Amino acid sequence: HLFASVCFKHASLRTMSRHHIHDTFPLTWRMRGHGVSTTAPSVHAHTCVAFNNYLFVYGGCAKDNRRLGDVYKYSLVSESWSKLESRGTPPEARSGHSAVVY
Repeated sequence: HLFASVCFKHASLRTMSRHHIHDTFPLTWRMRGHGVSTTAPSVHAHTCVAFNNYLFVYGGCAKDNRRLGDVYKYSLVSESWSKLESRGTPPEARSGHSAVVY
């Protein structure tokens, strides 16, 4: 899965919100359509980890380069996004960071 990114085209920087899926057999790409209410925001410099048939996306920068602290979950089974509401005191919004699942 390739979700969002920064695209340098014609000497301008723009954040992409497209979600591409690569099928390792038969080596094909497809673009996943997404609904208005279940779409993760257009971000770059975020982290993404895979765990139990889900991708979790945290943080990154919005189109206006504002740092974000949101967490989104993508289901690899239903191919749908949901925004997670966490409890406790979250870390400060960040971008360009790393994340792991262990």
